[in-house]
Amino acid sequence: MSEDTAVTDRIVDAFLGRLATTPLGAIELADVARDADVGLEALRAHFDGKLAILAAHARRVDLAVLARHDPAMAGEPARDRLFDVLMRRLDALAPHRDAMRMLARSVTRDPLLAAAIGPIAVRSMTFMLSEAGIPAAGPAGRLRARGLALAWVRILDVFVDDHDPGLARTMVAVDKALRRGEQAEDLFDRAKRAACRFGGGFGRGRRRGSATAEDVSAGAGI
Repeated sequence: MSEDTAVTDRIVDAFLGRLATTPLGAIELADVARDADVGLEALRAHFDGKLAILAAHARRVDLAVLARHDPAMAGEPARDRLFDVLMRRLDALAPHRDAMRMLARSVTRDPLLAAAIGPIAVRSMTFMLSEAGIPAAGPAGRLRARGLALAWVRILDVFVDDHDPGLARTMVAVDKALRRGEQAEDLFDRAKRAACRFGGGFGRGRRRGSATAEDVSAGAGI
């Protein structure tokens, strides 16, 4: 590990430590730097601010999931593959459960913060879909990633308070989210085929605002 990477990791870890007990908006970067045993100048050299640190945390979790790629899952159904990927992600997040709980509370209370964090979550979910062998490119892929990001919020709501070592409640939440996603995508596909069949110009209709990721997926369009 390079010194630069080590400093980045220390800053992210210190930030998560603060986030475990402090609302995101109340965290002072000077405190994070002190906890990480670096100067504020070093923190600024590595990150633009708290959202950038959150993005680095998400990227680190992404890498942890991707590093545990299981070729044996290739022949399994898509929902089973994605279930496995999401459970790997929860494993990577387990040491930071308290920080994730506080982040969820902070986002719930601040819609602007939720909007700012959204692209970070969608980017991570794009990689999770790809890891599961599910198309994540193009308009349909973007819709899947957005839907999965919304479903992930509900999964985390259960996970942060699930203290069962077997994560029984969380596994049920993941399974339910994926089933909803399958149903939503099936409805979306049928609507798209119908629009094309009757010459409705489905793509043009979407640009007029007739369907959004939230409308079609109901938060779980995967």
